[in-house]
Amino acid sequence: MKKNFYTLPEAAEFCAVGRTTMWRWVKSGKVKATAGPGGHHRIAKNDLHAFARENGIVPVSGSPFTDTRILIVDDGAETCRRIKDNPDTAGIRVLIMTGFDTLEHREQADQAGADGYLAKPIGKDVLLETVKALLSMPANS
Repeated sequence: MKKNFYTLPEAAEFCAVGRTTMWRWVKSGKVKATAGPGGHHRIAKNDLHAFARENGIVPVSGSPFTDTRILIVDDGAETCRRIKDNPDTAGIRVLIMTGFDTLEHREQADQAGADGYLAKPIGKDVLLETVKALLSMPANS
């Protein structure tokens, strides 16, 4: 039977923070939690995962947020096309990164079914925001 909640220590471990930090987040309302009759707090799995995603926290333990996968390819429109044409891999999000930012390359990426497109050089913040956006896309989009 799968648990749909975390205890404070489990949530702290999932987010790679101390128990005190998790307690402060719960007390301040940053993390939604419910208190049981004995005063022990429980955090719904969906609430903790949403909080982690919104704050850029990558889980170091427990199960990942979703089964979503992102493949980053370099000028690889053909690779993208093959992934998207195969029913077994079509759900993989493909981000094409290129040093050749032309209208032709953008159109090729779009026609191949790419979920994202970035022109090099790419800053860390832009890459992270793009990956977060890809992870938050609804399935089969």
